[in-house]
Amino acid sequence: MTTVPPCQWPRSAAKSPQRGRSSGGCRFNSSQLPTNSLFTGAVNILGVTSSYQLTKTIQLGLSGYASHQLAQRDFNANWQNSISGGISKEYAAPFALTEFPWVATLSVQGIWTNYQSPDPTVDPTTVRADRELDITLGNTIGLTRDLSLLLQAQYTNHNSNIPNFRFTDTSVVMGTTLSF
Repeated sequence: MTTVPPCQWPRSAAKSPQRGRSSGGCRFNSSQLPTNSLFTGAVNILGVTSSYQLTKTIQLGLSGYASHQLAQRDFNANWQNSISGGISKEYAAPFALTEFPWVATLSVQGIWTNYQSPDPTVDPTTVRADRELDITLGNTIGLTRDLSLLLQAQYTNHNSNIPNFRFTDTSVVMGTTLSF
């Protein structure tokens, strides 16, 4: 395994727009993450979002983006594309639990990530390519005009041509939202 000693710039950094900036460089390295600064680089994103009010209480959404992430090493640099669609339905609180509306949401997102070169510490002959599917189900419970309780569950299936980066995950989130 090859590592970059903390506080030494890789040769490719001489051409990097991040060289010499206080946000880049070796200060992000540690004994546990000695090559963490290799992820440093600009991210350029172009996104488009659209929504359509189908009825007074149902809204459809479609969005997508393309991003290019630069890095100190090409094996961390990547192109990422995503498309997502969702539907939301506003409804009255069941049993009049609150006087403010509730909103149920369902969304599906696909993410495709292609890296620029093989990572010699993982697989020196294979350029990483990831595919991800996220399915999210949520409900927002209106507590006041501006305050809501958010309940959300998400399933993620992250596939990769390199087994080290394959995983599935299920998460549950509960929190509050404040509109102002």
